[in-house]
Amino acid sequence: DELRKELGMDVELPAVLLMGGGEGMGPIEATARALGDALYNESLGEPVGQLIVVCGRNQKLLSRLKAITWKIPVQ
Repeated sequence: DELRKELGMDVELPAVLLMGGGEGMGPIEATARALGDALYNESLGEPVGQLIVVCGRNQKLLSRLKAITWKIPVQ
């Protein structure tokens, strides 16, 4: 819990870690968006999880992800 607090994460929500590598795992942005939708409970109007995306040196991906208005906590 202390590390989650240090990283600005919600200590109550489960976390999903999304990362790719130099060889690529496919469309990370599309996967992140799909996870963002899946981790939000529309009927409750609240997140049921949070997403951590490791972008590495991919500044373009980082910029695109930061520009999204997320319904869940994203780091």
